[in-house]
Amino acid sequence: MLIDLIGMIIASTLIIYSVCLLNDREMKHNDKRLWQAIIIYDLIVLINNELDFTYVRSIIRLVSLILILKFIIKYDFKKILVSIVYIYTIILFIEFVLSIGFSLSLDTTSSKGLMNSINNINEIGYITFLINTISTLILLFIIKSNKGYSVYKWVYKRISIIKKSKTFYTITYILLMILFSYIIIFYTSNIIASIIMFIILLIIMTYIFAKELIVRNEYEETKEKYNSTQQSLVEYEDMIDKYRVNNHENKNQLLTIQNMIKSKDKKVNEYIDNLVGNVYMTNEKIMMDVSIIPAGGLRATIHTKLNIMDDKKIKYILNIDRKIRMVDFDNISSELNLKICKIVSIFIDNAIDEVMTHKEDKVVNIEMYIENNKLVVEVSNSFINTFDVNKIFEKKYTTKSNGHGYGLSLAKELIDSEEKLNNLNRIDDDIFTQILEIKIKK
Repeated sequence: MLIDLIGMIIASTLIIYSVCLLNDREMKHNDKRLWQAIIIYDLIVLINNELDFTYVRSIIRLVSLILILKFIIKYDFKKILVSIVYIYTIILFIEFVLSIGFSLSLDTTSSKGLMNSINNINEIGYITFLINTISTLILLFIIKSNKGYSVYKWVYKRISIIKKSKTFYTITYILLMILFSYIIIFYTSNIIASIIMFIILLIIMTYIFAKELIVRNEYEETKEKYNSTQQSLVEYEDMIDKYRVNNHENKNQLLTIQNMIKSKDKKVNEYIDNLVGNVYMTNEKIMMDVSIIPAGGLRATIHTKLNIMDDKKIKYILNIDRKIRMVDFDNISSELNLKICKIVSIFIDNAIDEVMTHKEDKVVNIEMYIENNKLVVEVSNSFINTFDVNKIFEKKYTTKSNGHGYGLSLAKELIDSEEKLNNLNRIDDDIFTQILEIKIKK
């Protein structure tokens, strides 16, 4: 019917206009792109209406709308998908309420049931016209209001936090749910078909959320691993300083004993030689190596990792520029300081995990220096496991066994959360280097 087609044209026109209004409040009514998009979409809706299969019509309308907004209005896919989900959610709710209202006013629900009644009234031309027109006019009113626009901006901001790879799938899934719900409510009188559709959607939704929950749990376990407090790190550094002094005193005492009994008991002498030469010298070497690093947490972090490497028979090369002493960690916030410690800890753990797979050349190199008002921490290791450097920060991406693949993803999350932090990486032959840059005051 003609009135039905007029209602569809009004609805499609206002939908295009609403999307543009959401994403460009300054768009003029005489904008050529806007009218090109409206005319093309209206023509597609009219031609599409002649198709017999309802499901195909709905899908064609949706896909056409996305393509028109992308290639004529030239919005990016994230804006398009979020705004369409927002708009269709509002329209679906309004149309459903209006359809129930018309069904009740025509007194058809008691004899035919609500779903059948809604399907029947949508076949009446003037009612379809009213539903299409009223729902899109209410939509336009909501979007033009400050409250409606603020809600959209809030939703878009939250969606933007999600990783780009996940945003597309998340929004597309919601969009398909809305589309199927629209078809089920307004065009499906067969209750069996409705149940099957909802079961399929439920299975898909359950799978997605179950998968995400598993990933999230493993990710949280990794975060917990590095979730120490700033106070505990500072206290640990005090213990290191005290232990270094005590260790030095103990060594002097043992040397005195050694000189006293050297000529009388060779076994005791050999024992003390071994103790002084290996145990004490090794411990003191590690403490002396990290003593250049100013107190504040990072010294404790690196000291812990050096001890781990020593236990695992991994050689380490520690190059600390003496200019590092000028860095005042007291001027770095506790929150930022703790993030730095976590990131460095992750980088070193990642290097340790890699070199532990080597039969030879188990070496980790750690460098710290000042460059261009930045404190730079470099962690390098040789590698034999091939990897895609562009994917190393993705969750679950790993060259190791199951249960890994979250450390570097957590590091990236921490780095991205602070404007004073920057991360670079490089590959030189078979040496992989992670670089953390920390902006410091002059």
